[in-house]
Amino acid sequence: MNEAMAKQVILVIEASATLPAQGGQLWREYLRDPAGIFHYEVLVRMKGESGQIFLPDSFLPTAERFNLMLEVDYWVVENAFKELVAAGGIGRIQLSINLSSNTLGDDNSFERIKALLDKYNIPPASIIFEVTETSAIENVDHADGFIKKFRDLGCKFSLDDFGSGFCSFSQLRNLATDFVKIDEQFVKDMARGAMDRAIVTAMNDVAHCLGGSTVAEYVESPEIFGLLKICGVDKVQGYYISKPLKQLPHGNVVKFQHPRHSSKDTQ
Repeated sequence: MNEAMAKQVILVIEASATLPAQGGQLWREYLRDPAGIFHYEVLVRMKGESGQIFLPDSFLPTAERFNLMLEVDYWVVENAFKELVAAGGIGRIQLSINLSSNTLGDDNSFERIKALLDKYNIPPASIIFEVTETSAIENVDHADGFIKKFRDLGCKFSLDDFGSGFCSFSQLRNLATDFVKIDEQFVKDMARGAMDRAIVTAMNDVAHCLGGSTVAEYVESPEIFGLLKICGVDKVQGYYISKPLKQLPHGNVVKFQHPRHSSKDTQ
């Protein structure tokens, strides 16, 4: 990625929380994972000349068109590693980092990312790489090999936007992923109808049968949070949990709160 573009790209952090086993006071406290690890997803934004912030949909399609996604991914990975080290997060923070289909299909990606893990002395267990369902099913065999190499190192993998593509359940059993992120289209309307709740429950059950954990995004209300808890979903993220942050915090920021913004702002 060229220097001019790098100066405009920034990272923001979104927290996730493990669903508490019971309600009451736990719903009003800052929560931490039972294992003592805080979980954050790394998101990318672009800053305009006047300081305005642009979401990925406004600039990543251009990066894809000009074959820049590999360099964008490597920039995000390296800067996420730098932030993890600078925040003193080794051993107490687990980062989720999104990878594009370009990186997933590139023969040199594994060695380049492994070199960054070694360069910054990042324990592989501290990193979860996220790939979208659509990217993964474009070439299942290649994706499966890529995922297995990193899992052998100790990294985790998450299948993002699950439910947005075709033949989701049949493809899921062919991919050795640790987490399944349920697509927001099913989460955000759960409080309005039984169909979306049934779909989320089915996805959750299938993921658990295959040995994975589930994550629901775009959780923006106590009603949706409560329904996800009933469905048995493992982790949640969204404005009801925490707003996106400009840097990794030194303590837990998860606090269940009423949202004041739309789900589009959390992408």
